Amino acid sequence: MSLKEKLYQLNLNKTSPVTPELITTGAGIEKYVNGFFTGTPAGNCFTTRVILTESDSTHADIFRLSKKSAEFFPIVGKDWDLKSFDINQTVFLDTETTGLAGGAGTYVILVGLGYFTSSGFEIEQFFLRNYQEEPALLHCLKERLKNRQAIISYNGKSYDIPLLKTRFTLSKIDTDFFPAQHLDLLYTARRFWKKLLASCSLTSVEENILNIQRQHDLPGSQVPQLYFDYLRTGDAASLKSIFDHNFQDVLSLAYLTLKSYELFENADSNSLTAAEYFNIAGIYEDLDLLDQSIRFYERAWEKNLQKKGHEVIGLQLGSCYKKANRWEKAVDLWQAMLSKGISSIEVLVELAKYYEHQVNDYSKAISYTRMALNDIDFKEMIQPAAIPSELREELRHRLRRLKRKIGER
Repeated sequence: MSLKEKLYQLNLNKTSPVTPELITTGAGIEKYVNGFFTGTPAGNCFTTRVILTESDSTHADIFRLSKKSAEFFPIVGKDWDLKSFDINQTVFLDTETTGLAGGAGTYVILVGLGYFTSSGFEIEQFFLRNYQEEPALLHCLKERLKNRQAIISYNGKSYDIPLLKTRFTLSKIDTDFFPAQHLDLLYTARRFWKKLLASCSLTSVEENILNIQRQHDLPGSQVPQLYFDYLRTGDAASLKSIFDHNFQDVLSLAYLTLKSYELFENADSNSLTAAEYFNIAGIYEDLDLLDQSIRFYERAWEKNLQKKGHEVIGLQLGSCYKKANRWEKAVDLWQAMLSKGISSIEVLVELAKYYEHQVNDYSKAISYTRMALNDIDFKEMIQPAAIPSELREELRHRLRRLKRKIGER
């Protein structure tokens, strides 16, 4: 970053900021990127626009998304505020910036927006040719957002939207026009694929989940330096790669939304993996939709082939059975887990609680409590201090209480 750029960032609140000098010996952005200038009350903003149509077989799948109802969007986002979600009143948003730190010193240099229109799926990009054109870019962005009901982003809740609101605030523009609903797909991706992927970056999800392979893509980390080089030289030759990167980000947001929605929409088809059913069940459980949660935990249990997986799934499924007062199903499940050789202290404790509090069979409750204590002793021989001492004391207390109950009876 040049000295003049740093001075400008320290001079943000002055009415006539010092803008880095733009050397005009190089070719401008219009030579390398197919676009036009959008006139605004604040000046011109360089703009690109591409419209994808349903007749284009390359991207025909994306138009399935435009026909989706609001039904599963609250589940995709784990947010009941999305119950009135309208995909055709939604904007897909991604930004390129001068750094990842955020705050007043970070500029948004390119905004990519995508939306469904009567013409197709439209992707627009607004570019900051220099810092003085920021008001024009912000004006274009406001015009596109003010009539939309929702935003879909990837980490936008934590990064893109706060940064954009900072830029509007510094330009003394209110931000109450931002859509109230926001579906951030980063959280959706983490809920589904965090344990499967080394990284939940958008490019990683593209490659491993969406089967999208970028060719000669620019790493996002290189964007700031290319932009600063452009500001110093005025030569925009290297900037097309930033536009291409941003364009693919916006397109991938639409495909990831479709993928996430159809995971829930098609969940009853029995075509998903045990891990996918388990994650779907967990989301329904978090939303207190017990019947759906139980149904998909049961699917995960049936599809799973690994002993460790059965333990994890079984404990969650048993917990849901308890919440729904389906005690018979819960006991059958816990017994099935023991018969599969799943030596789980949690299962033994649950059975002890059931026989003590639900059927008053204190002898069986004592038996399962002792089994749990023996299991603790065995595990501690292999790995000392592996089990919390509080659990051992709790079980000993339960055993004493059960013996007193039998004596009283």
